[in-house]
Amino acid sequence: MEQTHKDISNIVRANVQSLPRDIVAQSRYFFYETESTTRQPLEIVCGGYERCGPAFFIDRTDYPFHVIKFTITGKGMFMINGSHHKLEGGVITSFSPGDRHTYRSDPHNPMEHIFVTFTGTRANELLRSSTLSKTKIMQISEPASTLQMLHQILQAGLEKNEYSQQICCNYLEILLLKQASALANTNSPHSLAFDTYRKCKKYIDDNFSAIRTAQQVANSCDVNVRYMSRLFKKHNYISPYEYLTRLKMNKAINLLLHSQMPVSQIGLEVGFEDQFHFSRVFKKYQGLSPQNYRQRHMS
Repeated sequence: MEQTHKDISNIVRANVQSLPRDIVAQSRYFFYETESTTRQPLEIVCGGYERCGPAFFIDRTDYPFHVIKFTITGKGMFMINGSHHKLEGGVITSFSPGDRHTYRSDPHNPMEHIFVTFTGTRANELLRSSTLSKTKIMQISEPASTLQMLHQILQAGLEKNEYSQQICCNYLEILLLKQASALANTNSPHSLAFDTYRKCKKYIDDNFSAIRTAQQVANSCDVNVRYMSRLFKKHNYISPYEYLTRLKMNKAINLLLHSQMPVSQIGLEVGFEDQFHFSRVFKKYQGLSPQNYRQRHMS
């Protein structure tokens, strides 16, 4: 018997509501259950945001709909039809009916991502135009604008106002068409600047625990720190220091929830020699001190 949108929504709901914190530490989901009387060009079934736990793991032989998943921060592994790929911030992945796929989060730097599940008569065409139907994975040249559009889909889906599904579908179509358009400009003069941005971002991703300032990154990557900041604000909408600090805070959260380390040791692990400075920064981002955050989420 063919599964309807409502059937799938109920299955997904039942699965995610019982997920332990070491699989999904934080999440928000939306679902569309109303059946269309006619087959539409694009229909979103569900979507959501997940901050993965260290044990996050998905392994499926098939799935009835198309899915795109955008990694915001963290690292992981994506395997599809026998091919293995590394996941990091700014990478978008896709799978479709018939694709065997596996996602696994790095337990030391768990992923944070947004996903959209969809179907429709134009779904295959849009995925082909963006090349995702063939490549299944790509590094987005302007991850900040992609993330902004996915946040708009998420917000509209969670609000569930009138026409929200149509609004979400329009955003999704624009997102995929923008990616198709960007492919025509891969040899533009901006590619060198983007390569510089990726070099700096990778250096931060690989060394964030030991980095204390943006100047350290600029020196190591042989680039002017002001130019590097402009590149980050263009491609990531945040400064290099902000990006660095978010990675540190994500690692600190993981250590608070999944280790017995004292707060002072966790601060050192993410590059803060001064425990009080670490606590102030953590509270700025999470609204609670590290100790209170641990107590609230472990109780």
